[in-house]
Amino acid sequence: MNTVLPSIISEFETAEQEASYTAWLQAKTAASMAERLARLRQRKAS
Repeated sequence: MNTVLPSIISEFETAEQEASYTAWLQAKTAASMAERLARLRQRKAS
């Protein structure tokens, strides 16, 4: 289903594009946070 989103509501053309970007961004953010936490734990252990 390719629902076209009005440009005033979303910068994405379809809900699928928005969902794909959101999933990518969440994964990227989670990886970054996990990496930072690992560095902090390593620093604390030193």
